[in-house]
Amino acid sequence: MSGAWDQDDDWDDYDDSAPSKPTKAAFSPPARKQEPKAKSKPAPAAEVAKPKAAAVPEQKVVNKDSMQELEVTLQMHVHQLVKMVTPKIAEAKAKAAPHKFLSDILRGSQVKLTLQEAESLQKTCKELVAKRKKAEAEAKKKALEEEAERKKKEAEEKGMQADEDFFADYM
Repeated sequence: MSGAWDQDDDWDDYDDSAPSKPTKAAFSPPARKQEPKAKSKPAPAAEVAKPKAAAVPEQKVVNKDSMQELEVTLQMHVHQLVKMVTPKIAEAKAKAAPHKFLSDILRGSQVKLTLQEAESLQKTCKELVAKRKKAEAEAKKKALEEEAERKKKEAEEKGMQADEDFFADYM
């Protein structure tokens, strides 16, 4: 057997003019039988809906954005704004809501702030952070002292000697 193609292959037997399998006609689904539907009475349904609509008076919903109407020009306006916003931020369920609020406010007003206002704001923020850190450190120190006192009292109740008393004999 040679690697070349022979002219006497099955290709000579192929005839284009001979029809191959008959083609099927396009598929068409069988016609559906339509059953006559029972006529419903729309009039009673409409009558039932009318009493419900009559029972509930037409309500008008007004969305009022109190922040948009607020004008912050006087100190009184600032106090009003603080009274409106502070409870909402304190009770917010969102994670880090106060931080997000302050960062959004600063981002929105950074173009309008003068250099002096920005510096005073930074100074105020630093003071607040320093006060908070100092209060946290004092609370932590107080908690450690209370725990040490509690342990000392427990040791005395059990009749154990304190470390200071034990090592005082050796000095």
